[in-house]
Parts: sequence; structure tokens; C-alpha cells
Amino acid sequence: MQPESRKYLFDILRAADSVATFCAGRKFEDYRADELLRAAVERKFAIIGEARAPVAPPAVCVEFRRQSARAVARSGPGNTKIHN
Repeated sequence: MQPESRKYLFDILRAADSVATFCAGRKFEDYRADELLRAAVERKFAIIGEARAPVAPPAVCVEFRRQSARAVARSGPGNTKIHN
């Protein structure tokens, strides 16, 4: 792995950890009601997207999303549907 890739992956990990911390113990209704929380989470996802581009080609990311969606679907009840 290239040293530069490690830096991008570290940024991704740090942003993902921040999202987990921001959202810990909160429900989707809390997220919808709190503009500051939404802005913070959306900013961290933007950082993840920017850092991802040099590390993984888009096709890899699409497959990862598919696998992640399948994992969430298999996890059963308790997950909140965010989009219609």
C-alpha cells in the first residue's frame, strides 16, 4: 500500500469514527430534528467521499455499497428505513 493511501484511509477511519460518536445513542428522529448533527454527519461523509476517490476506484465502492446493503438487510428488525 502506498504511504499516501494510508493517509487517506486514516482520514476515512477518523471520519467514520466521528459519525459513530455523533450518532451514538440517538434515533433517526433525533438526527432529523437536529440541524447541527445533520451538518456534522454530512460533512464527515463528504470527507469520506473525498478521501475515498484516490484510494479505491468507483467500481470497488459500488460493490462495497451492495455488500453493505445486503448486510444491513440481513441484520433484521431494528434498522430504521431512511429513504423511501
